[in-house]
Amino acid sequence: MTNFFRSLIVPVLTLAVALTAPLAPAAATSDLADTVGQTLIQTMSKVSGDTFAYETARFEEADNTVVLENLTLTREKAKQPSVTIESARILAPVMMENGGFTADSVTTLGIALHGRSVKGTVASAQASNVTVQPADQIVEGAISQWFRYETSSVRNIRIGGTPEAPLVTVAAIDTVADINDDNIPVAGEVTVSNVSIQVSDLQESRIQRDIKQLGYDEMQFSLTAKGSYAPEEDTLTVESFELTGDNVATLTFSASIGGIPESFMASPLDPRTIIATASIGSLDLRFVDDSLTGRVLTAQAQKMGTEPEALAAQLSGALPFFLAVLENDAFQTQVADAVSSFLNGPENFNITMEPEKPTPFIQVFAALTSAPGTIVELLGLSISAND
Repeated sequence: MTNFFRSLIVPVLTLAVALTAPLAPAAATSDLADTVGQTLIQTMSKVSGDTFAYETARFEEADNTVVLENLTLTREKAKQPSVTIESARILAPVMMENGGFTADSVTTLGIALHGRSVKGTVASAQASNVTVQPADQIVEGAISQWFRYETSSVRNIRIGGTPEAPLVTVAAIDTVADINDDNIPVAGEVTVSNVSIQVSDLQESRIQRDIKQLGYDEMQFSLTAKGSYAPEEDTLTVESFELTGDNVATLTFSASIGGIPESFMASPLDPRTIIATASIGSLDLRFVDDSLTGRVLTAQAQKMGTEPEALAAQLSGALPFFLAVLENDAFQTQVADAVSSFLNGPENFNITMEPEKPTPFIQVFAALTSAPGTIVELLGLSISAND
């Protein structure tokens, strides 16, 4: 799913951003639309290396809007466009002294994806209170370094299958972003509503077969998340995260991660760069079952020629042997009791970490290899079930 959403969201947001490229100074408003179009190509070529084009451009004086029509994005060495857009409307653009601009909103309509792995349509994508930096000031890094917005929304995503019966649909993706004067994201929220996957119609594969064996012909999900970043403390906080699957489960967690420098927030290209500085402040993870555990136990028991209850008992009995490496009898008993309780009557499963002080990841890795029995106290680790 991660690769799917990356393949979907990146081209959509890329074009939404592209259509807000900086406006070059124009002697008259009649030249404004063509200026937008030409600057669009120059800016996005620098950012992505792709080729952008448009068929027509005009300026609507009545509502102070630049309108571009029949836009295309063509990947490097590709013969056909991978994304097309029927129209884009840039409302109330205002030039800035540095050559960039602000706009009340940018709206794209009729987006079609023609990629090899992702084909489909998006009804609309919009960003509000937009600020775009000029092309000569764009550097490699996070999108906020050259494109800032207050809210964004993507509507009616339909991927794969046919227009009448897509394999995947997403009703809406909404985001709120707070970017400080240093172009660092300091707060944000995201909501992904009504994701539907037609399992039966997916290309046959091991994953597809495994999901069908669990009794799912269709899967529906939703996601909400909220987070913040404190530059003065180098701390990233996941205030809330909730992923819910109908008749599957709900996963929620919150966390505080220290040692995250502003340079990473400005350009989070490689998570490995923060391993040396990051630390765990706290973590609270909760899994609430909604039939998934029972489905998995039943499917595995059928493969093994046994009953789900017997399989649950086997798993519970074997767990202490796997935990013996921790050399912590009290924690082994806590985990074994929690897992046994959950498998015999799945309701919820909880993991919390509350170290006395933020614990560097490197210290955790070192403890795992040299003294695994210290991990429990080091992290303030606790596990429970069916609370």
